Amino acid sequence: MKKILVVCVALMLPCSLLFSQESEEFGPSAELTVIPRFDLNGGRDNSVPESFFDLGNTALYTQLEGEITPSLSYSISNHWIQGSDLKALYQGTGHSDSNNWLDWAYLTYNFLDHFYVQGGKDVLFVGGLESDQEDYNMHSELCSSVWNNLPVYQWSAVAGWYNEEETTTISAQIATSPLGEKFFSSGLYSFGLQWRGEYEKFSNLWQLSFVGYEKGKYTPVISLGQAYSPIEDLELHLDYCNKVSDGWLYKGFAGYGAVSWYPIPEKMQIIARVGYEYSDEYADYLKVLDEGFEDDAFKAWVYGGGVQWYPLKNSQDLRVHAIFAHNQITSLTSFNVGVTYNWRIGFGK
Repeated sequence: MKKILVVCVALMLPCSLLFSQESEEFGPSAELTVIPRFDLNGGRDNSVPESFFDLGNTALYTQLEGEITPSLSYSISNHWIQGSDLKALYQGTGHSDSNNWLDWAYLTYNFLDHFYVQGGKDVLFVGGLESDQEDYNMHSELCSSVWNNLPVYQWSAVAGWYNEEETTTISAQIATSPLGEKFFSSGLYSFGLQWRGEYEKFSNLWQLSFVGYEKGKYTPVISLGQAYSPIEDLELHLDYCNKVSDGWLYKGFAGYGAVSWYPIPEKMQIIARVGYEYSDEYADYLKVLDEGFEDDAFKAWVYGGGVQWYPLKNSQDLRVHAIFAHNQITSLTSFNVGVTYNWRIGFGK
């Protein structure tokens, strides 16, 4: 399996040479975005109980994206700093069971007008709409235990088809497993299918992955993300992800709903989110997600909301936020304020 992944990625590299003459006017391009985020986070730890204060989701990211040819593009995302712990991201280097300083780094090649292949480190087909958003835009205290604990950045090869309008994309993925200790050497892999749709008021991200937890043994993880925009500037999100393999539709799951509304278009965003998570005694292959509970069986609510403000004219590169969250999984009630900035630097044509 390791050879298959390596070959898939390697076959993409000559594409830049074979198609470098696709357009005489075309030149390679790149955009580097530096993304610092600073948070102040405080509240009450209800398990002790006592108050707490920390730097929340304070982080530093960079993203480098661009095109080598009209058909060949690349994307690299690095996560350099997270909170006050400067070592954690680097201690996970080479591990598939934890995220680290390299979120993703992949090449994408489009061919025959409707097909693409993608290879490198990428997002696993797990988590639905929640995992489809950039980490630096998320508020982890309102996210599911799947988002907070499952390492979704894995080495993978993807092949897919999209229609002429690019409203429907069907993809298949072979990836290393987040339930293995190290990439490739653990011998554990995941196989996934994904349907991404953008249909006027409706959009979806439905995924089914078979995640390897022992050699030759796989467990199904189904993720269903659905969005609906009834009117302009208002969007509703629903996400479902199972957390167990035995009776996986009802014996353990994470279900979340969210509302996003812009009372002042492009400037002020009001968000609200509520989630319910349940696991019974069969919570097996993703036990790590519920670490901290005395046993596997639990029921927990997560809810909260807040406001996000974009003060720059004709731009959302600068965001100021204030978020309240009550999370029964972590036993924390918190209030978070912070600022995120996207500093963009363009190169080439």
